[in-house]
Parts: sequence; C-alpha cells; structure tokens
Amino acid sequence: MKNLLLASTLLLSLSLSSHAETLPQGRSGEGAPTLTLNLQYDAEFHSDFCGGYNFLNLLRLNGRARIARHLQVNVSTLSTAKARGSLTGNALTASSLEAIPNIPLTLAVAGLGWEHTSKRATHSIFAGIRNTGEDYFTSETAAFFTNSSCGLFPTLSANFPICTYPFAAMGLHYEYGGQRWSAKASLYNGGEHYRLTGSENLFRVCPQTDGLLLMAQGEYKGEGCNIFLGGSLYDASPVLWTYAEWRAGRLTTGNLNFIAAYSHCFGREKECRHFTGAGARYSTGRTDFGLFTSYSVLHTGHEFTTELSCGISLSPHASLKPAIHYISNSTQKLILGLARMTLTL
Repeated sequence: MKNLLLASTLLLSLSLSSHAETLPQGRSGEGAPTLTLNLQYDAEFHSDFCGGYNFLNLLRLNGRARIARHLQVNVSTLSTAKARGSLTGNALTASSLEAIPNIPLTLAVAGLGWEHTSKRATHSIFAGIRNTGEDYFTSETAAFFTNSSCGLFPTLSANFPICTYPFAAMGLHYEYGGQRWSAKASLYNGGEHYRLTGSENLFRVCPQTDGLLLMAQGEYKGEGCNIFLGGSLYDASPVLWTYAEWRAGRLTTGNLNFIAAYSHCFGREKECRHFTGAGARYSTGRTDFGLFTSYSVLHTGHEFTTELSCGISLSPHASLKPAIHYISNSTQKLILGLARMTLTL
C-alpha cells in the first residue's frame, strides 16, 4: 500500500511538472505572475553485507509563484517511504534520507517570501512553514556527502525535537547577502511536526508547550574559501558551530576541496555534546570522489564514522552516488553499503 501511494504521488507530480510553464514578464519586470515547478526523486539502497538491507524513497515537489515584483509564494512537499527500520541502530543515522516515520505527504516549505536586490546586497524575508535544512549546512562540499551529520550537525539534530528533515514548523527567516559577508537568522516554533491535521499539525504556534528555536549564522567568502560561524538556542541549551570549506587549487585533472567542522552543545545530559569532522572532495569531469571522517562525543560514549563516496553525473537529470560508511561506537562496528539514485525534472 505504501509503495502504491508513493507511485501515485510520483505520477501526479510528473503530470504537474510536465504542465508547468513560466509566464512572460512585463517590460518593467513587474508583469504577469510566473509559476515554476520542479521534481526530485531519490531512491537509496542500503546493505550491511550480512543479509540485511533497506530501501528508502524520498519524493519532493517544489513550486514557486511570483505574485509581485518582490513577492513570491513558495510551496514544497515531501513524501518518504522505507522498507524497514535502520540497519545501523546508532544514535546518528548513517543516511541523510533516513526519516523515522513513513510520511505519505507533508509540507517542507509553505509561505510568502520577499526579496530585494541592490548593487551591494540582497535582503530576503520568509514567513510560513519551513525546516532548517532549507537554509543551514547547505554548502557545496558538505551537501555532497550522504551521511546525516553533514546535513545538520548532530549537536542539533540528535539533541532537540526541532524542525529538521523530515519535520517542519511555522517560522520567520531573514537573509542578508553581500559580496564578502552574508548572514541569516531564523525563529521557528519548536517540536517535530509533519501532520497536516490534528493537534500536532504543522500550522501550530505553541511556544508555551513546544518552545522556540532561534538560529543564526554568518558567512565570509574569501578567495577560494568559505567560513561559517553560527549558533542556536532551544530549551535554554545553546549550540555553537563553525566550519570552513576551501579550495586547494585546480589540479591537472580536476579540483580538490576540503572541509573542516566543529560544534559544541552546552546543555547537560544531551545525546551529542561535541562533533568534529573533516573531509575532502575531488571533482573531475562528471565524477566526484569524497572522504569524510567524524568523531562525536555522545551521552552513551563515543562514535567514529567514515564515509567514502563517489558521485557520477549520468545526465542533466540523473545522478548515481555509491558510498561506503564505517561506523564504530561502544556497541557496534559496522560497514554499510549505500547507493543513491537521484532524478530531477
């Protein structure tokens, strides 16, 4: 039944995408509204090389309608399905796609955005439903890896019931973008919500019971490097993080980029108190190779993970990413094989 529902949603999204069109603008740039739709489908296979396997699906449909010169409506939906529970059993899930519940349909984004661009900077404000993964930890090298810690540091995702994938919440988001410096800040309703109806729905604003999540981050763009510094506050427990990505220079056959990250949670008795990670990505032609290693201090001990990935661009609309994950903690040592296929329209 779940596979049938996912297939039906995919067919519906394909139909909508095939009929999406962009209406012409007026001479002044303030003409008729424009509508754009795009679809992304991720299928991921896991194996522990001992007979255990899992199959994950993620379907995302993004829609954007410009209703005025500086105003637009943004809506993104998510559908997730997996064959069985996690093969790792570790506190920090191996895959960034591995959602706890199977979700037939939910909203990742739904709201009104305002944006103004001048010669020196860009300002934007969004109000509505949103999740943290839309705006934070989305840099190019971090986003290449498949492990969940590169999607959102575990000092946040493992410690608090907040609006990280696949959950979302009502909130406000602001961004400033300059030539060298940029900054962003967000305020979300707390809790892990994905239902469209009922008392625990996405549209609730209940800081008295759910709490409030405040996040902020600054970024410096230098010559061949990006440096990020950010922090969050939820349940009187601050979290700080910093990470940097830099280019080693163009080699004979490709580009080599590095990443280094650190984060600390100041709250007591949290699942993850420290996170440290470092890695590299080598790009040549239509193929990328990556290696990322992380060390986390958990409430139950320590965890060491390593990911070796290869990204292959098959076409403008399809890519394949096989990966090997090694996980070592106080309860297990595990090698997990992963293969992710991504289709976009």
